[in-house]
Amino acid sequence: MNKSEEIFESLAGRITSGELTGRLPAEQKLAREYGVSPVTAAKALNLLRDKGLVRRVHGSGTYVNAPGSLAWINWPLFTVGLVVRGFSDEDIAKILGQNFLRVLAANRQDD
Repeated sequence: MNKSEEIFESLAGRITSGELTGRLPAEQKLAREYGVSPVTAAKALNLLRDKGLVRRVHGSGTYVNAPGSLAWINWPLFTVGLVVRGFSDEDIAKILGQNFLRVLAANRQDD
């Protein structure tokens, strides 16, 4: 197991136990804490993101997702997948809820 995987395992355990919540320390602080480079710390955070345990917000930080959260899903890409498969906006709204349809319409106006 490499260093980024070791850090991932450590942080994942602390997240699932409820010890870590909210905003995680910055990459530089994690790097100092674990004695690794910031690149290695970033790789560990990306592994957490890929597993849906955290979400990374550019310029803001890395945040623990609530248990069962769907915050990690790339919603625009997911929606495109539904459209490609022939789902209409109304079908998507039924699947994801009416609020999502409003967000989708607003995003399309921004394009």
